Amino acid sequence: MVVHGRGHGSSVVAGQDLDELLANCALLLIADHDTTTHFIGNATLTLLQQAGETAEVEPGGS
Repeated sequence: MVVHGRGHGSSVVAGQDLDELLANCALLLIADHDTTTHFIGNATLTLLQQAGETAEVEPGGS
């Protein structure tokens, strides 16, 4: 995908129409959110299952 600027405030998208470009941007945003959500959930579950490791990441823990 190549975006070429044309003047101030407008642009031409070479090889894709604007709807397809916006759909791809939405897909990337949703995929990133989903990945982050699963990462946080899995990390929390792992720390809860391994209580000894949790003490190392708590403030003041060693």
